[in-house]
Amino acid sequence: MFAQCEMKNNCLASSTKRNELIIYNSKMNILIILKHQEKKRPYERVYVQWPLHLSSNLSDITYCDMSDRYFIATNNNNHLYSFNSNLLSINDLGCLSNDLQLNYIHCYHETVYVVLGNHNLAEYHFDERNFKIVKKRNIDLFNGNDILLDITCDKNSLIVLYKNRNNEIYLRSIDRRTLDIQLEFLLENKQDTERKSLRIESTRYNGNFIYVNSSQKCLKTIDLTRSDSGKITTIMKQNKSPTNTCLLKDDRLWPINESVPARTTITFGVIFSDQYDLSVLKGPENGSKEAAEFRKLWTERCELRRFPDGSILESVLWNVDCLKDKRLIWMDVTRYLLEIQAGVSPAHIEFSYNDQCPSTLLSIPARLFPSYGTGDEQQMFLSRELMELTKQIRTFNNELPLKINNIIGVDETFRYTNVFPPLPASFQTDLHKIRSIEHDKYALIPRSTSRYAPPYSQSLLVVCQLEMNSSNDIGFETLERIKHSKILYYIQLSKLLKEKFHYTSRATADCCYVEKNNYVYRLMVTYHKEIYLIESESGKKNELERKIKQTNQSKQLRYNTEYLPKINAAIYGVSQQFAQYQLVARLFKRWLSAQLLLYHFDPLNADLLCCYVFLHSAPFVPPKSMLTGFCRVLRLLRDYDWINEPLIINFNHELTNEQIFEMQTQFKADRSNLPPLCLMPSVAFHDNQKPNVPVLKRLMLLAKEALAYLETNNSDSIKFLFRPSLNSYDVIIMLDPLQCPRAYQAVDHVMTEITYTTRKKSVDNDQSIDNNKLLSIVDYDPAQLFVDELRKSYNDQAEFFHDDFGGFAVGILWKPSKNKKPNQDNIDYVKIIDQWKLLGTGIIKEVRTFPERWC
Repeated sequence: MFAQCEMKNNCLASSTKRNELIIYNSKMNILIILKHQEKKRPYERVYVQWPLHLSSNLSDITYCDMSDRYFIATNNNNHLYSFNSNLLSINDLGCLSNDLQLNYIHCYHETVYVVLGNHNLAEYHFDERNFKIVKKRNIDLFNGNDILLDITCDKNSLIVLYKNRNNEIYLRSIDRRTLDIQLEFLLENKQDTERKSLRIESTRYNGNFIYVNSSQKCLKTIDLTRSDSGKITTIMKQNKSPTNTCLLKDDRLWPINESVPARTTITFGVIFSDQYDLSVLKGPENGSKEAAEFRKLWTERCELRRFPDGSILESVLWNVDCLKDKRLIWMDVTRYLLEIQAGVSPAHIEFSYNDQCPSTLLSIPARLFPSYGTGDEQQMFLSRELMELTKQIRTFNNELPLKINNIIGVDETFRYTNVFPPLPASFQTDLHKIRSIEHDKYALIPRSTSRYAPPYSQSLLVVCQLEMNSSNDIGFETLERIKHSKILYYIQLSKLLKEKFHYTSRATADCCYVEKNNYVYRLMVTYHKEIYLIESESGKKNELERKIKQTNQSKQLRYNTEYLPKINAAIYGVSQQFAQYQLVARLFKRWLSAQLLLYHFDPLNADLLCCYVFLHSAPFVPPKSMLTGFCRVLRLLRDYDWINEPLIINFNHELTNEQIFEMQTQFKADRSNLPPLCLMPSVAFHDNQKPNVPVLKRLMLLAKEALAYLETNNSDSIKFLFRPSLNSYDVIIMLDPLQCPRAYQAVDHVMTEITYTTRKKSVDNDQSIDNNKLLSIVDYDPAQLFVDELRKSYNDQAEFFHDDFGGFAVGILWKPSKNKKPNQDNIDYVKIIDQWKLLGTGIIKEVRTFPERWC
């Protein structure tokens, strides 16, 4: 490594603070950073290309412990540069001389000593606040016959190595404050040596120094603390010529020799293919020439296997339990091949996988659900369960008053983007011991007197679309008849599910709940004519004239019946096409929720934003890892021109260039009526007003800061990005953890008195044993219900921010009053807060107010 390093000017420095050594390789024009770690070899290496537009004639390097940076000198343009090894950034501090070469530098705290030419010594001060270097004074203690060879210093003394007219090498100690010469003595008798073969270094700044003379093949330690005359205490002869030294934290000397050490470490990056997570690697057919090579590569891991298509192939099987483990197969492959083919022990192989820490943000405690992983299997299982339930419901078409034309799962789970897929309703906890649940006539309900919230289980929304024909209009002429007919439909549907398949089911005025294998589905019947009747009724002026007018009810109904099924199908296709999509979308929504902004952004907008990153990834390939995809979404959020451009998501390449141009033109014409974040999927367009302008600006700023953090820190500390700042809120409501049943989903799990255990395994036909089983508690999260009630009742007074996934804090910002009259009294904030406390009795733990921010 150092044989052809060509450190012709001794461009090397060490940092005892960082325990690292930095070397300049003038042949390759790179900086090499060697980081020492106790009991670990080889040393970690970082290579930094010296900028080509800067001078490559480096003359010296020194370390500044106060600012934790290196100073680098060049002797052709006499510039001083600052190098930050954390950020790997280089900054020009300016030219120190117009006519004299900048040969040597040394820094102690903010003071920098420089040797200009052969005879001039000067003292500079580094102003870190203004990031500039200022000259303080010249040190005129040498005559024109003395040639300065090197400098160093400690707390009190400046040490100068110089050669006189007789070629004798002297050491001179100078008081740094008064510039008085403290002592001077001879180091080497008359000899002809090159400047680059001599070096003086301070050891820990305690009066001891190391002197190197590579031409004489020796190291000398110099102790200036024992006597006023100075003393050379040790001479260490070397078999190989030492060219330089540095000092480590434990006071061990690290001599650098010219010999090339054996290369004992290799660091390389990995780019994943689309099928990097296959648990079975298919090889060639048995008996072929390629099969022999395949067996030679994989040795005893290789085996013959017969596949469903009838082929018999050489193959390698990797046993994994879940998809989370499948994504780590490449590590097992690497360990195995390096051990078998290269003789490298697995103990000597280290992996830095960027997705390991982000994966924990999508996991739940293992004690809660051991086989959960990152929830991938849960979503696949629930999709299969929905397909089975769909087939069973279709068998009722001959017994129901109206046939069901289509059954669509519109929940996030069925497009594989639910951050935390639902846990089963039979999810067991020790809450049963304290009786947080009581029995009602038709279902289990929370006990109102309990301090604890029951375990949380989410219902899954399924839309059942009724067929349209002229015979249906008899019972669906008015909204009132449609409402009553739908209730009767839910009752009949619930009855059939109980009788035919022994499911626990319950009909309500809005939907039909059905519990299948401990998961609860919420069936919602829709009839397209209902939308027309709502809009027609709202626009009715008299009995003779009608005008179509959209209402919030009709918009929501149209959203559930028309827009959501199309978008769900499109997003589901993307999740099947790109294996990493669902992980990226879930991580992005987890980040939005952690910043208390998911409700204000809309989960569907988040899914579409992630779709764009995968479908329109050019000039890059689609992301192959979770963290890469997450960073690209943040970059899109930060850099896209949301004001002047719509984000067009072209699913399945449905749109032509002409259609895209037409959409962009239409966007510019209608910009004032469109939402700030204008997403235009090719399958359908919905006028979603979320997020508003302040939230969008806030997210762009957060994305910018998150990317800056990820550029300077590894993924092991990514949880820092998921801890929100609460400093900007006017009021903060702290919730009781015992009333937050989703506390286990929090970024930092909080240990409460609740201890979760694994669920009870269900038998396929166990529901037939008890046909009168009560419906489980679903969608009951007291904390979230409290926040929803605040948003509904106090939307005109304040904006509420909350982490849906186990958040204990509710951030509140007061809204400026609208249409305030001159004589109108100010809003009584204290009275409103008292109302919140009354509304949140038993849920609120503490209310923190900041009146100084209310102005």
